[in-house]
Amino acid sequence: MYIRRSIQDYYIKFCESKISSEDLENYLSTMDTEIKVATLEVEFLDGYWDICDGDFEQQSRISSYVIIHRIVE
Repeated sequence: MYIRRSIQDYYIKFCESKISSEDLENYLSTMDTEIKVATLEVEFLDGYWDICDGDFEQQSRISSYVIIHRIVE
């Protein structure tokens, strides 16, 4: 999943986030519109997208990403 901020898309790194992808999907599923919009408290970071367990031997994309702290309702 990605977050769009202005014209830039950011990968969501759920393993560092305080909510799961399932939590976000459940929240979005309550909206009865084609385009889903959520207000989120996020943190923008730079680093490894695919490394969640400290295994830096693993190949990973490196770029900007976000972690989600909470859904703002």
